[in-house]
Amino acid sequence: MILPNTNVDIIMVRSATGTSSMDLGTLCSSENVNKYSRYRPGYWYVDTSGNLQFQRPRGAGHNDLRGSRYGLPYEAFALGDFRGYNTLAPAPSLNNGTDFYEVIFSSESGGSTKEVEVVLNLGEVDWFGEETEFRGKNSIPANYNTVYAERKSVNQTIWSVAGSCHKDNLERSGNTARAPINISVTVPSSGSIDYNLRFGLGYAGKAYAYFPNTLTLRATRLSGAYVIVRTTQEAVTSLKSSLQVPSGYGDTASDLWQILVYNGEKEYENAVTAASFSQLSLIAEMESHNQYILTSPRITVSGTAKCYSAPENDPDSVLKSQSNFTVYLASNGYGLYTGQFPLSETANDGEYHYLDITSFDTSSIACQPI
Repeated sequence: MILPNTNVDIIMVRSATGTSSMDLGTLCSSENVNKYSRYRPGYWYVDTSGNLQFQRPRGAGHNDLRGSRYGLPYEAFALGDFRGYNTLAPAPSLNNGTDFYEVIFSSESGGSTKEVEVVLNLGEVDWFGEETEFRGKNSIPANYNTVYAERKSVNQTIWSVAGSCHKDNLERSGNTARAPINISVTVPSSGSIDYNLRFGLGYAGKAYAYFPNTLTLRATRLSGAYVIVRTTQEAVTSLKSSLQVPSGYGDTASDLWQILVYNGEKEYENAVTAASFSQLSLIAEMESHNQYILTSPRITVSGTAKCYSAPENDPDSVLKSQSNFTVYLASNGYGLYTGQFPLSETANDGEYHYLDITSFDTSSIACQPI
């Protein structure tokens, strides 16, 4: 629900915030108010620890860090702050909607340095001082013009900048923005290396104000059979007939561009006939670049399992076998699924098994913005 930019009244605000009070101060300072809406009472600021925090209006006696409005220097309660308020505005989130992201590299990549793209969805909040309307302004230094990703190995204590995205390079759609950042990782000679990542705003090569999101990025070297879940253009067409997109974001199912799969890669050192996944997530990305994580408690997918002697795009790769599958994915947490995919043949060392989803069932499939 998005409130209009004119003629907002108390009844509208009560309905939008789910707050029963008729008192303006109570409404403006309510914890029910979505702090991630671009337009809302209150503002974001940088606390003394260098973290991004949200300040709800406190009334007289508390100076507004953004300056005076209507001649009032304090955090006034203003009904007009709800003009354009969005109840569904999403919090900043990572590209796969979870706090864990694994990238698997081929065995020949062991010991080398590779780049991995990680995307921070910034939502619609104005983090860069671009807003002209007071109700959308925040108290964040205007020279903080870059999103930084900082990295450290899990056994280390010092953070270091691993990549960045200047505000001019953000992927924007209306008021929403995404920050794609390439992060360098070292591929281990065997097994996995875990990195902790955090994101912050800053300038001149350094972050000064940090988002609460953290991520474990795992770099894994392949040393057995490799299994990958993918989606096809046929799957995109199929999902358009059943995807239920929430209103208020300007997207419909017909705008679906691609379906992204996360945590859909596995390595097996022992011979197996099926691949089990417990944290599979499916992201619907629209032509606007808005992303929605599928959240239905149960989803049925069909497709084709293929076994190759080497990576599919390798000129020497040979298709060894293929078969069809239908798999029932059950919810394993918000936006996460568990399911077992049969392989076209027993997995052996060095093989690449691709599980290509080609269709979704026709029942209604729910999703939520991320």
